[in-house]
Amino acid sequence: MQSTNEELQATNEELETSNEELQSTNEELITVNEELQVNSTELAERTSELVSVLESAPAAILVVDCALQVSQATNSAIKMFKLPLPLSRPHISQCALPDGFPSLAPICNEALQIGHSSSKEFVSLGSSFRVNCSPFFDTRGRLLGVTIVIMEFPELAREMELILEKSPFLMMNRSRTGTILRISKKAADALALTRQNAEGRALLEVMDKNTAALTIEKDEYLCAHPDHVQHEMMKIEPKNGGKPIWMSNNTFAYYNSAIDEMSIFSMGSDVTEIVDGRNRMALELERRNLLEEKSGVGFWRVDLEAKSLEWSSVVYQIHGVTRKDYKPEIESAIDFYHPNDRATAREAFEKVTREGGEFEFALRLILRDGSEVPVTSYGVAVTDDNGEVVRVLGLFKGQGED
Repeated sequence: MQSTNEELQATNEELETSNEELQSTNEELITVNEELQVNSTELAERTSELVSVLESAPAAILVVDCALQVSQATNSAIKMFKLPLPLSRPHISQCALPDGFPSLAPICNEALQIGHSSSKEFVSLGSSFRVNCSPFFDTRGRLLGVTIVIMEFPELAREMELILEKSPFLMMNRSRTGTILRISKKAADALALTRQNAEGRALLEVMDKNTAALTIEKDEYLCAHPDHVQHEMMKIEPKNGGKPIWMSNNTFAYYNSAIDEMSIFSMGSDVTEIVDGRNRMALELERRNLLEEKSGVGFWRVDLEAKSLEWSSVVYQIHGVTRKDYKPEIESAIDFYHPNDRATAREAFEKVTREGGEFEFALRLILRDGSEVPVTSYGVAVTDDNGEVVRVLGLFKGQGED
């Protein structure tokens, strides 16, 4: 009995010890439970805050897991992509993309694969957009998914549209393979097209084959040398038979995130009138030179403001000098006359510069070899809008010329 009593007493002590341990464990559990309740309350508050942010955020934001399922979305994103409510983790490919939007799945996959943010710019429904796709991780660094933020810049798009529609410059943005991405009205007019008809078409479709092929070849060079700006004068001939034009053009390459590759931007001005005028002047000069050669009558001009004197080829020949060994000047030209004739020549010229009108005289030149050449010179004053003499134009004829 005594032995049994001792065993019972020992068992009782063990039970008391176990009870104390259970009581201590229970207190710890109560503490943990209180902490869990606090954490649960904080988590509920954070979840409520997150839901509130997602509902009120003006930007279109999608939260996508690694399986490309949409777990959260702002109201703007739900409206933009026409997602059904309640949100039941639809696949990203189920988003209804507005016209012009790029596919979101490849953008998500790229961010998941490379582990850092990627972005793309594009134009949709008259507005400029940028998509930023950024991966997010847990506290242990494990990749959980990506967030997609779509930002809209409507004013920028409207301003660009206004520039393309109203600018006097011929502007074109094209891919490196020659597809027209954006074009100004002036450039489309030069191709005898509307902007809508030009955009999306290849250069080979809208201009002559040789010009298009040469342009694409130059574009490839610029893509390989993006720091280079190409300046050139080029002739544009529309493929549909429109009127050819000449343009002074600057072209360079840059990375276009909207198409994820290098593209080309060119801007130029229509210089057709200048080129045509230059060609007409060259033709007139050729005709004048032919007339001078046949008639033996030369042409000279004095610009009083610049104090410069110009001679035609025949005038040089009559004076026995060349363009290489003599530059005409008013005083030195008068010195070609016979000493007894210089005063007459100077007085006639100075009078017409003061009073206007015209003069004609027949005098003698003394050439460098000492020979004497009878000449006839005729001059007439040219005045500005105020009646001031600004130039004197003249003809020059040597001995024996009719």
